[in-house]
Amino acid sequence: MKRHPYPVRAALMAVLLFSGGCRIFFRRAERPPPPPPERALRLPPRGAPLTGFEQIAGWSVSSATGRARLDKDQAEAIWGEYAGWVRFTPRQSGPHQVEIRPRDSWRVNSPFNIITLWVQHDTNGSAPREGYEIVLHGTGARGTAYSWHFPYPPGEGWQMLHLRVEGEEVWPLELTHLTWQLPEGVTGQQSLFLEQLQVYQESVSRIPREIQFIRPHDYAPAFAPRRPGSVLLDFPPRSYAFRPEPPSDRHVHSLQLVAEETFAFRSESRDTVIEYRLILRENLPEIFVSVNDVDLGRIWRGVKIHSKGDLPVFRLSRIEDDTLILQYAEGLRFTVSLHGRTLALEAHSLNETFTGVDFGHFLADPPFSAEGLEIPFMRLAESFHWPVAMLRNGESLYFASVIPDWWFSMAGEGFPPGPDAPGVPMGSLLYPARWKGSRNVFRERVYFTVSPVFEEILPGPAAPPAHLRAEAGRLFLPSEEAATLRLIHLRPTDPDWREDDLARDPDGNWRGYAPQRFFMKSARFFDLGLSRLDPGAVAREGQTHARAPWLSRFPPWRFTDFDARVLGAGTFAQTWAELGALLQQSAAELGVPLLGDGGSEWLYSGLFSGLIPTFAQGFEHLHPFLPHMAHRNISPYSALMGMGDTDTFRLPGEEAVSENELFWRQIATQIAYTAAGRIPEVSDPDLLDLARNILEPLHERFTQTRVIRLLYYNGTRLQSVSEAMADDSFQNSQLYFRLESGEELWVNGSLNTDWTLQIQGETHTLPPFGFYVLSPEFLLKRVRQENDLIYTRFQGAGASWRVDDLP
Repeated sequence: MKRHPYPVRAALMAVLLFSGGCRIFFRRAERPPPPPPERALRLPPRGAPLTGFEQIAGWSVSSATGRARLDKDQAEAIWGEYAGWVRFTPRQSGPHQVEIRPRDSWRVNSPFNIITLWVQHDTNGSAPREGYEIVLHGTGARGTAYSWHFPYPPGEGWQMLHLRVEGEEVWPLELTHLTWQLPEGVTGQQSLFLEQLQVYQESVSRIPREIQFIRPHDYAPAFAPRRPGSVLLDFPPRSYAFRPEPPSDRHVHSLQLVAEETFAFRSESRDTVIEYRLILRENLPEIFVSVNDVDLGRIWRGVKIHSKGDLPVFRLSRIEDDTLILQYAEGLRFTVSLHGRTLALEAHSLNETFTGVDFGHFLADPPFSAEGLEIPFMRLAESFHWPVAMLRNGESLYFASVIPDWWFSMAGEGFPPGPDAPGVPMGSLLYPARWKGSRNVFRERVYFTVSPVFEEILPGPAAPPAHLRAEAGRLFLPSEEAATLRLIHLRPTDPDWREDDLARDPDGNWRGYAPQRFFMKSARFFDLGLSRLDPGAVAREGQTHARAPWLSRFPPWRFTDFDARVLGAGTFAQTWAELGALLQQSAAELGVPLLGDGGSEWLYSGLFSGLIPTFAQGFEHLHPFLPHMAHRNISPYSALMGMGDTDTFRLPGEEAVSENELFWRQIATQIAYTAAGRIPEVSDPDLLDLARNILEPLHERFTQTRVIRLLYYNGTRLQSVSEAMADDSFQNSQLYFRLESGEELWVNGSLNTDWTLQIQGETHTLPPFGFYVLSPEFLLKRVRQENDLIYTRFQGAGASWRVDDLP
């Protein structure tokens, strides 16, 4: 019997519908793959790593002092798909070692000189901040064991550990494992992320250079002739930068041969006769000094020129005009000349065996004694002031300084004196050999000055007034936000990171100055530094100034590039000059003042529009008041923006001094040092408003004019600083000074003594850290009334206010 087709069709339709429904059902049940984890940092590949951490099967991790575990983590990966994740929980106080061993060792068949490893280790404040390192272990072809150590500071975020190795390894090498070293005191679980271990042979190329900077007044290095496309800098502003300036040019000079191999340089003015007598020896000459026929003897001693060969031996001398020329063996020549009351000594040699110069020390023979004098702001770094000497015999007092001309030097590094140096020590300049090159030729100039007048031994200006310095006179910190510029350093995470652009130390290592920040070559400042500026962003955000932090905290040799491929390699003067040009150009392109930090203000004045000094070492480095370096060498060229934090105005043992007391110390100090551009950071809002009202009219005056007279009160009369130092009255810090624009200022820097004085026929009493400012446009004073009430008052055109002291 023939079957009806409809049941079959129905069954087929049912199957099709069911299967289609299943497909629809299962399609709807499918879920999309999870999105990749969000990563704050994702870096493009850089060569082939020795290992990543995607495949860790067979790896082992162990520690004898705690529990260790190795996993891989996708969220923290920055190179591959996964980062290695080591977790360690200590069982004791430590120190600890965690061994991380792959299943198979890493074989390296060709030489390498760079090892890098990326790590991320944040202790969250629960452990010491020092004493951490990672060690890479290996074995050579002859069984020799090798280890390469990578110390690192823990911190948030990824950092690249790097090491330059220049050993004599026997190839091939088997790199066997890593060890993670942790110091004693580590508590709680520690997490270490690892990425991309690399070893490679660094390749170097030619450093392109389109702009050649030439310093004026024959300051350019001997190997840097002016070329097409070169740019003549505007600093230093004179041919003998840093040379002390006499108060007038009314000096009569003479140079005579007074005995066999004895020469006398004589400077005569109306009231002072200074004689420098040079006696030639087998090695360096000895200099004896007399002032107004008072014999001071040989006060500058211990000068040494270091050499890899024989010490220079004297050969012959001759006089040309007013200059004494001394010729030594080893190609060394000295020229000695007198300028005002300063003896200038220059040393030149084309022989590359000279490795440095030690500037010696001051030491006096009885009845004189030599005492070091630390002058505020005459510092090369926060912890090292360049010294001058006071030579005392009873009431007789003389001053002496030895000032190198740092613009003229061909040295690459500078060092402060050692802790056991005798007398009043100075420092030294060294000539390390350049990386992949020879040592620089030897060239130094130094200014030796002795005078009964304190101001005459201070260094002269070394830069012109800074670009937009006047505009910096209208700023107040920290009320305005600033754009922070990254001008001369590179980070390994930067898209424009190139190892060939990094400055090198004498061994070829990258020059770093902060975690994960490395200095770029000064030859690349204009290519890379200026390319990072965004003047449009500064204008759009309405910012009033920009900051380039850190740079002016350090002396210029902190940035020296010793790479022989660049012009001026191994000379800090070349890098310093190119940094100055970059700072000037940056301010010009941004159109707002460029501010730098304090620490080495003296050497960067004129290059930054303003400088923000700090004195973390305490108030004793500012008191008694000696504001001469600020008045003469900084304020005329860069605006001084405040004096640091209020809490640093305590003296040792003054922990109980109130904020109100510290506030007035800081205000008076800022006035005395013409550094009014920063509002003290105090908790009382009324004091903040008062500080602004006091400092605002002063700051603009200080940046538009200069101090032309400065005197000290000794209890009966005003006198010069030299007289005040002779009778020790400068310790009271009671100052009078006058600005070129007509303002007169009295500042009582005494810690506990009032100062009563007559001003325009009226009697006024200034309390400790009180002041009186008399301007053609306003009157500003902080004085004491007869009922002991202290008040501050301002009176000017269109404004008048008075504030009584807080109880």
